[in-house]
Amino acid sequence: MIYFYCVGINERGGLKVLENFIKLDNFFFYLDIRLKDILKKKQNCIYLKYDFLNRIKHLNSLKKKLNKNDHLIFINGVPPILKFNCKVTV
Repeated sequence: MIYFYCVGINERGGLKVLENFIKLDNFFFYLDIRLKDILKKKQNCIYLKYDFLNRIKHLNSLKKKLNKNDHLIFINGVPPILKFNCKVTV
């Protein structure tokens, strides 16, 4: 499965890129809570609060969930602070 980690994107250029990907249903998205009213996406996504402690907590739980066949894409431009067992793209 392909996962998009988009926490931290909430306006301008990043939001435009995200709007192109969000139309696709065969991906799972981790989105910034500030986008909840803008995107109104309810399927295949989780809205997360963006701060350092929450980021570590969610990335750690994501690390446990992903396996070797998954692909994690960070489109927020912030590289992961943890090492993952799957393919990672920033």
